Amino acid sequence: MDHRSPYKQRGYIAWRGNLGCRPHISKKDFFMHFQWWDNAGISGCVNIDPKWPTTTIHIDANGRIDLNAKGATDVNRFSPCPGEEDDFLGVPKPAVL
Repeated sequence: MDHRSPYKQRGYIAWRGNLGCRPHISKKDFFMHFQWWDNAGISGCVNIDPKWPTTTIHIDANGRIDLNAKGATDVNRFSPCPGEEDDFLGVPKPAVL
């Protein structure tokens, strides 16, 4: 059993928390690779063409990207990770920006 506090583990995001920084991005072809998983086997992966200064991603209770119409997830900036299906979000692949 892992007795370490999750708050001290690398990559930990608290419930209703966020992770962010505002680096200088000098290359037009910059993208982010966002991958998540839990101990129950829920996982996901997306590549993101970020919109600075913020890009918003909401994960629902089932461990999937929240596609709720009222949600603020920037879905149109996502693309599948290598090896993922084109309908990786359950919707057609977003148009290229």
